[in-house]
Amino acid sequence: MSRILVSQRLVNHESYGEVRACLDEAWGPFFSEAGAHPVPLLTTMDAREMWDVMRPAALVLTGGNDLARFSSDPLSRMRDELETLHLQEAIEREVPVLGICRGAQFIADYFKSELTPIANHVATRHRITLSAETDFGSLGTQERTVNSFHAYGVMGLGPDLQEIARADDGSIEAFEHKRYPMVGIMWHPEREPPSGRVFERDVLAKMIKQRS
Repeated sequence: MSRILVSQRLVNHESYGEVRACLDEAWGPFFSEAGAHPVPLLTTMDAREMWDVMRPAALVLTGGNDLARFSSDPLSRMRDELETLHLQEAIEREVPVLGICRGAQFIADYFKSELTPIANHVATRHRITLSAETDFGSLGTQERTVNSFHAYGVMGLGPDLQEIARADDGSIEAFEHKRYPMVGIMWHPEREPPSGRVFERDVLAKMIKQRS
């Protein structure tokens, strides 16, 4: 298996006086399917040193926490700052990046996209239409149904990004960078059964293979 760096949800555990970084156990099978061994990111560790030591095959930015531009929660700013450092390392080293939900929003925002509050996208399922193939493989059928757990949507992409999939309400559900090996997906593959996350698994597996 190849090492990958993975960001985590930040949670303030008041009764213990701790800020905890958390990752859903459901990510384990997904990473295993893709041949990935996850190494969690912490805000208290030096980003460049971690990249020098770990030499990861990919970076995965997961869900949880709103972007700081939409929240006054200091944990959102902490996470933005952490993911900025690691995204910049990935770009500098040309290491692939996969953004999931909040991670996709973060990538979209970093590359000057339009994000706005969006209705009917929390704890539901909806249809998406696949508009293009990605450099990481075929998307298969042109329509599919995905889970949705986000209150903010990507309504327009910056000039460096191109659309892969769109929801019926016009929001962009998946995209990739035109130059860097980088994909953003607004749904959660770890919350789908193995048969429902083949494309996402193959995207991460191909990212890793490119670096092996």
